[in-house]
Amino acid sequence: MKDPPEMEKKSLERVLGILVEKSQHGIGAVQQMVVRGLGNAIMGAPKEVQKHKAAILEVLQRGLENTMCPVVAAESMLALAEVVRKLKAEGLGSAFKDIARSTKKFFEAEPDVLRFAAFTLYAALATAASRKKFFFIREVWETWFSLLLHLRDPNPDVSNVRAPRSYLQNCRKLPGELLQAVPSPPGDCA
Repeated sequence: MKDPPEMEKKSLERVLGILVEKSQHGIGAVQQMVVRGLGNAIMGAPKEVQKHKAAILEVLQRGLENTMCPVVAAESMLALAEVVRKLKAEGLGSAFKDIARSTKKFFEAEPDVLRFAAFTLYAALATAASRKKFFFIREVWETWFSLLLHLRDPNPDVSNVRAPRSYLQNCRKLPGELLQAVPSPPGDCA
């Protein structure tokens, strides 16, 4: 994709500033539109968004904590999945671990939209976890039961979200020291 012209860059910066400001709004529908707008900005102009990465991540992570409006949390997870796809684990820094830990609480949520968004984000995290592989494998092992239940989810849209098979095959390549240091999961990875 081509870089936007200078005028569009300034407009995008203003829009991002407004979205970050409006993310504090008390109405859930406004917060949902802010999170959706940030997700669209990430997909439409990833290079420009890189400059505002910290503010965008803060808004999207705050959206995960919104228990009053599940749709805001779901939109935040879907937007974070786009962020993870664009920036990879290295680009997220310490936020990668925070996002992975925050996502797990939605695996058994009642609304389908939350479970779908959580597994979509977790699949994106699994794909991006190249340098954070050992951390992420531990996280997967802690949620092993929920991940297995996910395969039998009554909603086919939710149960069809999958992590790439190549990531799961990497479980077999773990060094023996790490395998001994981490408690064994209920099912073996090999």
